[in-house]
Amino acid sequence: MAIISRQEIADLMEQAIWSKMKTKYGKNVSPQILSRVQEEWNAVLAVDGVLNLAAVCELTKQLREEGHPYSVRGTPASSFLLYLLGVTLTNPLKPHLFCPKCHRLVWKPEFSDAWDIPEEVCAACGTPMVADGHDVPWQTHWGFGDHIPRYEIMVDYRLREQIMAWADNHWLRKLVPDLWPGYLRSTSDNIVMLKFGGIDCGFMADYSDVSETFWSNVSVPTKALLHDEEKEKILELGFPKPENFADLVHIKGLIHGTGVWDPQVKELVTRNIIPIAFLPAFRDDIFEWMVYKGTIPKDAWYAAEYVRRGYGLPFTPEGPHKLRDRWMMKWCRRIVYLLPKGHIIEYMLFEMKAGKV
Repeated sequence: MAIISRQEIADLMEQAIWSKMKTKYGKNVSPQILSRVQEEWNAVLAVDGVLNLAAVCELTKQLREEGHPYSVRGTPASSFLLYLLGVTLTNPLKPHLFCPKCHRLVWKPEFSDAWDIPEEVCAACGTPMVADGHDVPWQTHWGFGDHIPRYEIMVDYRLREQIMAWADNHWLRKLVPDLWPGYLRSTSDNIVMLKFGGIDCGFMADYSDVSETFWSNVSVPTKALLHDEEKEKILELGFPKPENFADLVHIKGLIHGTGVWDPQVKELVTRNIIPIAFLPAFRDDIFEWMVYKGTIPKDAWYAAEYVRRGYGLPFTPEGPHKLRDRWMMKWCRRIVYLLPKGHIIEYMLFEMKAGKV
């Protein structure tokens, strides 16, 4: 491909995003989805992230075309743009049903995760509707202008030399000479890290077809998505049994986070004084709670970043402070580390498609 300008790359990326969005949701896209796409795209531009986004898309596209599965880790699964572009498996929109035939869409705010929505047929055309949306805020990945989003992709260790050769000859390397080395090292300063390890699965994940209904109304026992060490942790620490997919996601976050669960909290949950969803399991939970309390999103994001690293809340949200608010402020003082919600969901989806459950 001939070398093109940064603006041409931005135009191509934006066109691809809107095309994929209309493929899945039709020509008359919901205002909520349009707003999400525009907000994310503005965030990409604010961090000058178009070339990094293009690089990730080019790399994962190459892996797919050559039949190599990969796993995306960290915050990228928070992005609806990355989902539309085929990089990730997680649709981070709020839970909804949509008709793949007439594109009718129904939001389901009463559910925390779309996979817990009962099956329905389209009231307009009678087609079985597709449940989608895991409710992950985009801010977790893109931030607000002075945050550089990072990408971590796990690929087979046998591909190291092949990827290095491909990157050296890629047209994007000629446009931005210092962009690609980040793919070939593993340091904390890299925008994109490739981790070469074992990818053990008998499939090639077709991430690119966003109209796919594979994930719709999946009926998988929650225990099948728990690893043995996670099951042991649930028994050891006294976590309640997950009753649905949303519970499972939340409990996984609590298991892999640090500083949220203790005997006092266990007593409150097991006695049904507070529900498991009451607890902050992810850094996303801190952000959304702060926004709900009236904090402007940028300040809420900074607060969540402080808490998820174990530094506590940098300021107290505005009152009035109800029971949950008082508990949240207390928990934020003892949290040591919180995962991003998208990371947990993305890994589970990868395992499901890999045939491991």
